[in-house]
Formats: sequence, structure tokens, C-alpha cells
Amino acid sequence: EPEQTTEPEKDDSFPLKMGKEGPNVVKLQKFLNDKVPNNPLTVNGIFDQKTKDKLIEYQKREGIIQ
Repeated sequence: EPEQTTEPEKDDSFPLKMGKEGPNVVKLQKFLNDKVPNNPLTVNGIFDQKTKDKLIEYQKREGIIQ
């Protein structure tokens, strides 16, 4: 049985989530900065709390979530 670790996933396969890193996260951050330009994200390719918060803000604005 493989050992479970608490290390964040160092890839950017879908679904994107906290701790993922890579070019798909860069694309997401650029997309979010374009769609929600207030307080832009630092485009660093790391799915961190700021990226998550901006994604939720975008989803609420578009009516995807309440």
C-alpha cells in the first residue's frame, strides 16, 4: 500500500486545486486577472489561497455558484 503524504500535488492536472503548480495554473491566474481585474493575482503558477479566493469571486460574479 503506497504511503500517504501531506505534500501538495506538484502538478497541474485537472481538477486544479490548492497546492497544484504548473502552466495550467498560470493560464487560470491570467484568465482570472482578465475577468476580475480588481486586486490582480501574482501570476506564479501556484494555486494558493489568493487564487482560490479569486476563482470563487469569479464563479459568484458569473452565477456559477452562489
